[in-house]
Amino acid sequence: IITSSEKYLVKNFWGMDAEMGQIAYLYARVLASYVKLPETKLRTMPLFVKHPRQVSQTIKIFLPEEWNIDDEKIDIESDAFIYHSSSFYNNKTITLRYTYKTKNSFVDAEKTSDHIEKTDELMSDINYMIYKEVDSPSNSRAKEFVVAVLLIGVFVYYIKKRTG
Repeated sequence: IITSSEKYLVKNFWGMDAEMGQIAYLYARVLASYVKLPETKLRTMPLFVKHPRQVSQTIKIFLPEEWNIDDEKIDIESDAFIYHSSSFYNNKTITLRYTYKTKNSFVDAEKTSDHIEKTDELMSDINYMIYKEVDSPSNSRAKEFVVAVLLIGVFVYYIKKRTG
């Protein structure tokens, strides 16, 4: 068993996206290094899988303020592996957990297609994106306009009530 713990303060963690606002991408790189897609996808022979392999990776993101993030769990299984991931939020912290464990050293040729599909799902799941909408200048101007119209409406109502 090998355990490694690392901590980083990432400068420029947040990027900006015109549609989404502040955005950050994370990737379970350690786990990804143990998962391989075959070069030949159409097979007549079994697919070799390095076995045994058991890898866990945890990523924690400490946010500067409270966010509204839903917890998620994903389970993917093929003839060659079992994969679990979870993401949960508590007290300004997002915790991402990933586990990958091989079951066999090969996949039968007729089951390779399913295994590759499940591996693609796994590779997609180890990418994580978080974003926070930021008011654009046009959104701010629209809100200011609505507030101004409401204030004018209140003012007109008050004047009519006083004079009427």
